[in-house]
Amino acid sequence: MCTCSKILREPVNAITHMAGALGSVAALTLMVAYAAVKAGAWHVVSFSIFGTTLILMYTASALYHSLRISDKGLAVLRRIDHIMIFMVIAGSYT
Repeated sequence: MCTCSKILREPVNAITHMAGALGSVAALTLMVAYAAVKAGAWHVVSFSIFGTTLILMYTASALYHSLRISDKGLAVLRRIDHIMIFMVIAGSYT
């Protein structure tokens, strides 16, 4: 038996969003390295902003879906999760 459901509030969402956060770290590293070699400083800045917002969004979402905390705490995490979605939208315009 998997004890993931005993530890994590929503195991599938939590695990996939944790994987998204890790993938975003890898993508940010690759994008910035590519931009540093092949493009200019503006590309490095814009890729950094976009990649950072992706990491923050997936991390906030993973925390929201994984932590077993009070309803008030979940409401705060849900608000942060939604804010980070808008941050990614803003970051994608860079």
